[in-house]
Amino acid sequence: MKQTAVEWFVEQLKSTRKKYMGYKNIEIDYKELIQQAKAMEKEQIIESWDNGYDLGKHDDQLNPDDAEQYYNETFKSE
Repeated sequence: MKQTAVEWFVEQLKSTRKKYMGYKNIEIDYKELIQQAKAMEKEQIIESWDNGYDLGKHDDQLNPDDAEQYYNETFKSE
């Protein structure tokens, strides 16, 4: 079974915490983990869009290539 981006992120946090438990003054680059989780989430959203399109649950004006546009308009903040 696939992991969601959130499940993956939680597992990464747990393993990082265990790995560095007992060390003092260790800096962990959470930015990289966050970026990876966001990329996974985007991929999962686009895949869901594509699956819905393939199953015929779309109106005739949608194009399967609109998945990335949908993601960017709905979830991307700048």
